[in-house]
Amino acid sequence: MHDIIKRVLVTGASSGIGMELTKKLGQHGHHVVALARRKEKMDISFKDVPTVTPIAFDVCNISGIPGLIKEISETFGPPSILVNNAGYSVRAAIEEVPQIEVQKMFDVNFMSALAFIQAVLPYMRNEKNGLIINVSSVVGRVAIPFNGIYSATKYALEAISDCLRIELQPWKIKVVLVEPGPVHTEFAAASEELSKYLLTAKNTPYEKYYIPLMGKVDKFNQKAVSASFAADIIFKIIESESPKARYPVHWIAYVMPFLRNFVPSRLTDYLLAKYHRIR
Repeated sequence: MHDIIKRVLVTGASSGIGMELTKKLGQHGHHVVALARRKEKMDISFKDVPTVTPIAFDVCNISGIPGLIKEISETFGPPSILVNNAGYSVRAAIEEVPQIEVQKMFDVNFMSALAFIQAVLPYMRNEKNGLIINVSSVVGRVAIPFNGIYSATKYALEAISDCLRIELQPWKIKVVLVEPGPVHTEFAAASEELSKYLLTAKNTPYEKYYIPLMGKVDKFNQKAVSASFAADIIFKIIESESPKARYPVHWIAYVMPFLRNFVPSRLTDYLLAKYHRIR
């Protein structure tokens, strides 16, 4: 399969896993359309990779996705592989996350992924072939305190992926979930910055629980695998004839679902509460 040139669409390609994956695919000769808001960053990252075409696009523009896919398909040919990688997190207690933040997280992490899937599927069904890779999270399997809304967006992505995997069998379209744990990218720092106004708020009943959440980016990154490591896993999925349904990336992504599935909920809840100093 290594000599078959594929047409790949990658969202969230300006940094982290998306950037590393796009580079690797391009270096192996695959034609990649890379989407992100920061086109200037992509222009620099991919300037020596001629098979990569960066396009500035905000995935929150849900209504613009069908037209974008039509334009890409007419210009470069329809994508045979879609990698839904764009995502971000705002952390706080569920009670205190403003509705506008909830809506935006669902738009970026779930609704845009769904819109891209719906837009590419007619082309994939016509070809009776295709691969959809949805980058989820370990918290899409196990929700953790103060990350509940982000977890909800990833639970939703897991749900549609499980359904699609069955619904699309007649057309030989594969659907795969990638479930990172800690990965060394801009994600953790961006999440901390976006969450700061909530986590540093005064007169909140959660104040003493928020304090330990701040300033943990370095500790997070010490436990993290590299973005290149995660991208290599996705690259191997793309090169595989028969990929699995799920690919955990970090050992935490193996352990946490095991705890939730096979350890009594009361004990798992206790361990998560203790780790987050909720008592």
